[in-house]
Order: sequence, then C-alpha cells, then structure tokens
Amino acid sequence: MKTKRILIFIIFIFSGLSVYSQDPSFSQFYCNQTYFNPAYVGLNGGSTLNFTYRRHWVSVPSKFETMYFNYDSDISGIRGLGGVGISAYKDVEGTGFLKNQGLNLMFAQRINISYNSYMQFAEQGSLVSNSIDWSQSTFGDQYDALNGKVYNTSFIYPTDNTTNYDITIGGIYVKGLGPKKGLRINNYDVKIGFAAHHLFSTRNSFLGQEMKLPPNFIIHVNADFALNRDASFILSPCIVYQKQESPFEIWPWSTLMVGYNMLWGGSFFIGNWLRFCSSLPLSNNTNSLSFTVGYVFKNQHITESNIFKFYYCYDLSLSGLGSSSGGSHEFSLVFHFTECLNTWFNLDGRKSKRNVKIKTCPRDWSDYYQRSQYAF
Repeated sequence: MKTKRILIFIIFIFSGLSVYSQDPSFSQFYCNQTYFNPAYVGLNGGSTLNFTYRRHWVSVPSKFETMYFNYDSDISGIRGLGGVGISAYKDVEGTGFLKNQGLNLMFAQRINISYNSYMQFAEQGSLVSNSIDWSQSTFGDQYDALNGKVYNTSFIYPTDNTTNYDITIGGIYVKGLGPKKGLRINNYDVKIGFAAHHLFSTRNSFLGQEMKLPPNFIIHVNADFALNRDASFILSPCIVYQKQESPFEIWPWSTLMVGYNMLWGGSFFIGNWLRFCSSLPLSNNTNSLSFTVGYVFKNQHITESNIFKFYYCYDLSLSGLGSSSGGSHEFSLVFHFTECLNTWFNLDGRKSKRNVKIKTCPRDWSDYYQRSQYAF
C-alpha cells in the first residue's frame, strides 16, 4: 500500500514538471455545471453564485484540493443572447508543490426552436497560471549517508511561472418547460450537451519546453422531472462522459459518471453516483461510489425565488486504494436569485419586475418559461 502511495505522488510530480496533466474534476455535476460546460451560463433564468471545495484522497500523504467559484446571469432579454458568466478555480497538488489557477469568462448565444425548446452555444476564454513551490522539494545531493539531509542542493530553481491562454466551446439542447410549480404538461426538461476544453492552449513548461495541454471532450445527458404538481419532488438523472489524452500514451484518462439527485419534500437533496475511471496504472477501472446530501434554506430573507443550497458529497473509493485513501470530500454552496442582468439593466426594454403587474397572456415563450428555483 505504501508503494502505491509513492507511485501516485511520483506521477503527479512528473506531470506537474511538464505542466501536461489532466484537468481536476468534481463529483457534483449539478453544482458545477459551468465547469463541465460553459453553455450552462444563464440557463436558470436568473443569477447563480456558487462555490465548491474538493479534498481528494484525504489519507494520502500529500495535499490534493480544488476550489471553484462561479457567477453567471441570464441576458436573454437581448435577442440572440443567452447568458454571461465569470468563474475561477485553484488546484493544489502535493502539499503546495504544484498550483494551477485560472480565470474564465463565458458568453452564450441562444437560438429559440419552439415554445418549449431551444439551443445555447457558448465560448469561454481563460487565463491560466501555473507555479511550483520549490521550497517543498528535496533533492538527492542534499542528503548525507549517515546524517541525512544536511546539504544545500545545487539544483537551480526556475524563477518564472507559466501564464497561458485557453479557449473552450460548448453547446446544449434543452427540451421542456419545467420543472415548475403548477405546470400541468411538459413539467420536465431534458438537456443534451457537449464541450471541448483546451482547443487553443499552448503552455510553457517550467524547464523551458513547449507543451500543449490535450483537449478534454465532455458529453452529458441530464434531465429534471417534477414528480408532483408543486414540484416539491424532483428527480434529476444524469450521464457524463469525459475523455482526455495523457502525456503518457499508455495511460489515457477517461471517466464515466452515472447517477441522480433527488429533491425530497422541497428541502432535502439526496443523490447517488457511480464513477468509472481509467487513468493511473494502478487499476484499469478505478471506480468510486459517491453519496450526495443537501438542504435548501428558506427564511424571511431567503424566499422560494431567492434561495440558498448546501451540498455535501463523499466519494468512496472502490479501486485498489480502497479505504486507505480516506475517500474524497466535496462541499458546495449555491445561491440563486431571480434578478439578473436582464432586470438590473433593463435589457429587454421593460420595467423592473418589482413594478410590473402580472400578465394574463405571455408576450413570448420566455415570459412563462420561468424555471423552478428548486431545480438542479
């Protein structure tokens, strides 16, 4: 078991030196949708603010953690547009040994097909920074056979970090009007999407070599079904497939996530997910089982329109690492507001929602296509 841990650590070190490794990933697809596919910006019909923290393999003697922040808003009031968003992430590997940070800008266009279906396409531009804390490293010339680590290394640390540009594209087809309270027909939605990350990504390694991060392709199919009239019970199944090449040709990386989340009684979330991975040479099929729980907070300041959600996910490793890895922990905080750039800047040419009386006849499909804020 100790040999496996050391091997994992060595793989991350060498992939970090060339800055040519795979992307970090999350188990909670519904909390980090724009991370998987930028075409999700603005799809909730309001503004969404979320933060996710993931601690991977807590018992492995190195630090593997990822943090992700996202804000997106609906701008469909401008004909032909869908949403806009900004996100940032930070990934730390090996007790601060390697740090990857990125800032992303997302912009989406929307094409209405019918009153209950549309397509949305998005582009994402990224600024990515990579750095290594060499003070956390030790080298062979620092050790004495009898006294241990007593010498200074002759290795000259690279002084420059790498800063790179990246481009991602994505698209989603949406069918359905729900889930929404009181909707009698079409009280569901189905989304089929794809994303291609790192289409233009030239990275300089820390040792002066030109490296290009391999493209990461994602395909997903997910849906939300209201199981009753007031949409207090919602079932959300999902399938996500990712494929990314590796600098080591014998170790390509791919993963398939299959699972569901369910809103129970309008307040509680539960979910189960199974992940099939193929990456490290320790196992041809590295599997994990994820358990998700969450809660929707509502009080006098947080109404059904503006709500706050908390998610927790635990990954149980089913691979050769087993219980020795300690599993992985993932936390998400999600804030959803009905107000967005449409209302704040009057993009559709109408008055603010606060001053508009309820209409008995919608002006167009987007007027009554108001999603339940309980939906994932």
